[in-house]
Amino acid sequence: MRMKQLKSGDLKFATAAALLSLFVFAFASNALPVVLLRAADALQVHAGTLAQVAAFQFCGYLLAAVVCGILADYIGKKAVLSAAGILLLAGAGSWTASVNLNMAITGGILMGMGGGVIESMSTTVLSDLYPERRRFFMNLSQIVFCAGAIAGPALMSWLLPLGMSWRIYFIGVAIISALLTVLFTCTKLPAPAQDERIHPAALGIIAKRKSFLLPCCALFFSVLTEACIIIYANAYLQTVHHAPEHRAISFLSIFWLSMLLGRWACAAIPERIPHIPLTITLLLLAAVTLGLQPAAHSWLISMVMFTFTGIAISGTWPMIVSISAAENTGYSGTVLGTTIAAGAVGYVAAPSIMNLLFARVPAHTVFLFAAIPLLISAGALLLIRPKFRCRTFFN
Repeated sequence: MRMKQLKSGDLKFATAAALLSLFVFAFASNALPVVLLRAADALQVHAGTLAQVAAFQFCGYLLAAVVCGILADYIGKKAVLSAAGILLLAGAGSWTASVNLNMAITGGILMGMGGGVIESMSTTVLSDLYPERRRFFMNLSQIVFCAGAIAGPALMSWLLPLGMSWRIYFIGVAIISALLTVLFTCTKLPAPAQDERIHPAALGIIAKRKSFLLPCCALFFSVLTEACIIIYANAYLQTVHHAPEHRAISFLSIFWLSMLLGRWACAAIPERIPHIPLTITLLLLAAVTLGLQPAAHSWLISMVMFTFTGIAISGTWPMIVSISAAENTGYSGTVLGTTIAAGAVGYVAAPSIMNLLFARVPAHTVFLFAAIPLLISAGALLLIRPKFRCRTFFN
């Protein structure tokens, strides 16, 4: 039984479960920054030491996204998504009961693993369910993700000052994760037939395809630049343009809002417009607006330019994932799980790249160099279809 053969009710149920899981993952993954200081005080460790839990969480994310993507093509996406809910529940439970750093690390790893499966496989499910409307649903999935990323910190910024314990956050995540597990257990997502299951020979073929490797490369470099902006724009605005602290801090919310608007706009673009030239255009627009940062002579102009970059770059993640799915039919769990994991590595590389740039080049030119990965990303996509004509953009 194929995904597209699902009954209307089952299709809507599966769609709702996938979108809800992305909201929950984003809500849960923003837990550590929100409760860091209070949790460090309760566990009697330095805040910097506890912040390193994020590295363990990310390792769990990467491992699970790749391994469970392959596993999903063997036992089915329903099974791995149900397991992801249990992992998220166990991780939140470990955080709730934590009395030392080791329990916090365990919770971080488990939540990272659950999140890695949820983001990669829920995205894959939506791609499989709507192959003719991938652009819309990939962008919609990231809109929902952004909403979850905003909701968690916003809720806790209201509740924590009222005296609520930081552990309540993880109790809430645990409860939602349990409901999510039940939801996926009830979802009718067919497992692959015997002749559709992944096998070692198929893995070898996939690993050699340029249509698989190039989107992985493109997503890595696109996410790298996006992470550079998210992590360092605040400091850049204050040190280079002497922006007031409250204005620089508020920029992150403005940037995420620009990402939301950009993804809504991309979701509205007709599917008949080819993915590759459209994505290359967005990458080039983002590169230009970011590369012009040295020309900004005030913090306000710099913020406006960052906002336009956010609008342009926002659709590239969903679009590149759509390209990877469209160019590699079959074994979608393996293909998209690995592609999404490759993009996530960009977040790890960003601090090292930016620290190197700040040490080697004038501060006001840092984002000129940070725009270069976007050009590399565009080049990687161009190599997938090197002979396409500009007129195909409108065909």
